[in-house]
Amino acid sequence: MRYELVVKLSEAISLMSEKLILNCERVAIALSVINGIGLLSAFVLPTIDPGVLGVAAFALISVVLCITHAAATKGWRKALAFTVISFAISWLVEFIGCNWGWWFGDYGYTDVLGFSVGNVPLLVFFSWEALILSVTVVG
Repeated sequence: MRYELVVKLSEAISLMSEKLILNCERVAIALSVINGIGLLSAFVLPTIDPGVLGVAAFALISVVLCITHAAATKGWRKALAFTVISFAISWLVEFIGCNWGWWFGDYGYTDVLGFSVGNVPLLVFFSWEALILSVTVVG
């Protein structure tokens, strides 16, 4: 009796996991299409300036796409852990670069990019997140 219950419970969990992965893949595909349309429109309509909000939306969609893909392929725990670690590393590298000029030379960011932590705009380490996750998938 207990064995049958464990088997049924295991089958139910497996089915739920498959549905979650399928839903994550659908979200990733939809976000890819939206992201692609946004990217193509930048080439087709180069005179339109998306502004900071457009760039922020593009970066946010890219990050959500990458995290959704990571969750679908590696699981939510690994995706979340990787996201937190890559946010921390990208912020640290940018923080050292902005404040001491290491790696990239002397540079800084203005207030145009919005909220900053230690002179590093949130938008910047969001952008690094999408790049890091994408490179790990391709590489």
